Amino acid sequence: MSLGNFPPYVGNQSEVELYFDIPSEDGVFGAAVMAHDTKLNSGMYFYVDYVKPPNKTSVYTVKVVAESLPIGGRIYKKEMPNYDLPGDD
Repeated sequence: MSLGNFPPYVGNQSEVELYFDIPSEDGVFGAAVMAHDTKLNSGMYFYVDYVKPPNKTSVYTVKVVAESLPIGGRIYKKEMPNYDLPGDD
């Protein structure tokens, strides 16, 4: 299906949908998007800063953050190093 004759890469769009089980420990997890070839030093990092509630009857709350990379020079651990997911990107 064509939406018109556009120059290369104009109108490209990607979507990320993430699902996480409720962790048993405190943790930070998320995804870097709009990154260039150096993924940990460019783009945006959307993440959840999860802190376990004091007990099972407490309300679960999380802090959701979007920050430009790099963030204070921190380097994040790659979960799938040297693995390129198939696709036309």
